[in-house]
Amino acid sequence: MILESIIAPILAGGTISALINIGMEIHRHKKEIEKDKAMKGFNNKLDTYHKVVDLFSDFLHEINILIIDGKISDAVNVENEIAKFNKLRMRTYGYLCIYADQKTIDAHENLVEYIYDYLEGKIDADWETVRKKVMKLLNCFREDYDPKLTKANYNGNR
Repeated sequence: MILESIIAPILAGGTISALINIGMEIHRHKKEIEKDKAMKGFNNKLDTYHKVVDLFSDFLHEINILIIDGKISDAVNVENEIAKFNKLRMRTYGYLCIYADQKTIDAHENLVEYIYDYLEGKIDADWETVRKKVMKLLNCFREDYDPKLTKANYNGNR
């Protein structure tokens, strides 16, 4: 298509027309590249948010299993759990720093600090608070994905 739009005017003696066609084709091609780049970035951001949700879900599930009467069981190696959480925290923080805005990173760090305080024995487990902090992070993801979406709420009783 590019060659046809360039060669035909040249053969017909329309060098100026050919140059205009070249400029228009270059502009169209640049627009397509920008559109593809934006779409790939958007998809990468969504993949990142999925990874963060998956990592936190798995870790919180593991911790939930280890809790007895609001505290981590004495049979659990807390230092090992803190090391696992620290690895998760660094990974998710790195993912978010690539694509997320500061509001989302702050919601992540708020959740992380709360979990650290729990793992370090500074506070008792309060899953309602954990859920609220998780929902705040998820709603940051939703807002970034589509600002028109309403906030998601947990309306269950578990």
